[in-house]
Amino acid sequence: AAMFAGEKGPLRCLRTKQLAFSVLEAEPNTWMVLVMRHPLASQPEASRGSQAAGSAGAAEPRYDEESLADSTLQAVLRNCYSVFRLLHGEIQTFVAEQSMHKLFDLLEDFIPAFLETVDASELSIFHELDGFHYGPMERNVCVSIHCFLDKLQEQFPLIRHAALLYNAHLIYTSLSLSDMQVLYSYLVSFN
Repeated sequence: AAMFAGEKGPLRCLRTKQLAFSVLEAEPNTWMVLVMRHPLASQPEASRGSQAAGSAGAAEPRYDEESLADSTLQAVLRNCYSVFRLLHGEIQTFVAEQSMHKLFDLLEDFIPAFLETVDASELSIFHELDGFHYGPMERNVCVSIHCFLDKLQEQFPLIRHAALLYNAHLIYTSLSLSDMQVLYSYLVSFN
């Protein structure tokens, strides 16, 4: 990708009339590419009627090239890699310990399962922010949950961190926010 680098750094996205490509260097010398087809642009009623009545040949479809933001596609790729790393470790380490063939087999299952969780019509800034849906909570209940989980960790030292989710809403976590974002994404998206 260095050959495509410019003043702003290496190539991150590329667009054609029908497709949007997003490129991420997940690890040094390990790249991920996401290709999404632009949705068809809706045509005004007048142009649809004239096409049907006018020519027998089909008109070339128009694509909405602005609907998929580059930053959103980058966020989807980062999330894909983060979930993969959460479940299987770093790609280069996996290849060193297993084999490239086993990585291909794993990705053959992982990528379609991950992509099933991505709704292209719902991609938004929420994906870019790696946000949480926090659960509404009264102060006394929040303090009680915090105390309960702290006491649980105190009694069982093998429990290093705790998180509480209810209906895909985060109530409490003792994990770092970056770790919780990956875990939350995995738990909410894959369930």
